[in-house]
Amino acid sequence: RLVDISCEHSMLSSKSLAKSSVGLTISVGLDGAEIERANTAAAKTLSHFPWLKLETVRHGETTLTLWGRNSASETSHVGDDGWLNVLVGEPAGQGDWKQVSEFASRIDVSAAKPLKWKGRCLLVRVSPDGKNWIVQNDFGGSVPFFWSNIGNGRIASTLEPVCVAANDYSSDALSMPGLASVLILNHLV
Repeated sequence: RLVDISCEHSMLSSKSLAKSSVGLTISVGLDGAEIERANTAAAKTLSHFPWLKLETVRHGETTLTLWGRNSASETSHVGDDGWLNVLVGEPAGQGDWKQVSEFASRIDVSAAKPLKWKGRCLLVRVSPDGKNWIVQNDFGGSVPFFWSNIGNGRIASTLEPVCVAANDYSSDALSMPGLASVLILNHLV
C-alpha cells in the first residue's frame, strides 16, 4: 500500500513516540529490477514475522518501506521544515513528534554525532525533495543500518540482505586478490 504522508504532518504533531517502526528500507534512484530484488529479499526475511505491518510511503523522490506494529502515519512525521522524520526502535522519554521535529531540525549534519537519547533507536530524516537523508543512531549504535550506492541511486535498510540483493552481487563481483588478502592478512592490501 503506497501512502503519501506529506500532508499529514499537522495531525501528527501531538502523537506519542510510543509508536515507532521496527525497521525500514529507504531508496532513491533505483530501477525496477533493483527494487524488485530488494522487495523480494525483504519479503523473505520478514515472512518470519507475520504480525508486522508493512507500508510503503513516498516523500519527494525517496521511497520508504516501514514495518512495525503500527501504521506509517503513526511512526513518521513531516515537520514544519518539510523534512520527514522516521523513528525506528524505542527511544525513552522523548515526548512527542513536535519535540522530535524541533530537535531534528537543529541537528548539525557536519558533526557526525550519535543521538543522546536513552533506548534503542534510529532517527531517519528525509529532505523535502527526497534527495538527501540524515541518519542518526543511538549512542550505542544498537540498531543495525546498512547502505549501498547502486549506479545513480542508493538504498539503505535495517535488513542487510535487502541491500545485498538490490546490488545483485554474485561471485563475479568478488576480487580474488582482495579476498585472499583478507583471508591471509586479515585486512585489505
